[in-house]
Amino acid sequence: MRTRARSVAALLVLVAVGVWLTVLVGTYVSFPPYRAAPAEGVTDLRPYPKALIQSQPESAWLPSLAMETKAPTAQSLSPCPRRSGATTCHESQSARATSSKLRA
Repeated sequence: MRTRARSVAALLVLVAVGVWLTVLVGTYVSFPPYRAAPAEGVTDLRPYPKALIQSQPESAWLPSLAMETKAPTAQSLSPCPRRSGATTCHESQSARATSSKLRA
């Protein structure tokens, strides 16, 4: 039984390291070249993926779709969801505490 627990723990560590490597590579290796802005007068946009996507009418909607889905997804997964117009987690918790006192 101990060997199984050690195997599960080792697998968990391996997966966590893999996830963090994915985040770091995406943030510092893949994302900056994607966001690079072309210089004035550049006509070949192949080295600039975001500008290339936005320059073509059939794919120009893709970046806005990604941004529209990213924010609500992050908010729904947040450990402190925003409620009643709160702008911070603390305000949201205060509003929740006040509403629970009013119900009691």
